[in-house]
Amino acid sequence: MWPFEFCKYKWNPFFGCTLINMHMECGCFESAGRVFKLPKRDKVLWTTLVTGYVDYRFNDEALNAFEAMQSGGIVPYAFMYVCIFKACSKLRNLEKGRNMHARVVKNGLL
Repeated sequence: MWPFEFCKYKWNPFFGCTLINMHMECGCFESAGRVFKLPKRDKVLWTTLVTGYVDYRFNDEALNAFEAMQSGGIVPYAFMYVCIFKACSKLRNLEKGRNMHARVVKNGLL
């Protein structure tokens, strides 16, 4: 049984962010991803997950989460792109970085 089932009764997005951050800091990255089975996934929760992945050098996972977030129709904050640029840099993926820069310009964030 997933220990967070009680969340379906009352949801606080800051609680989810705190859970993700705690799991990341403890090195439990798989558990951090499972937090996404919680009832609501907003851009703050996604940003916490992506930032955690980048901070702990899981750059491919950060890019995958970013793409999944956008596939779900969630528009990222400008700060999210900062994290994604860092992931692209760490992966030495210039092409992906250029694509992200084009998205920033297209969305009027620059």
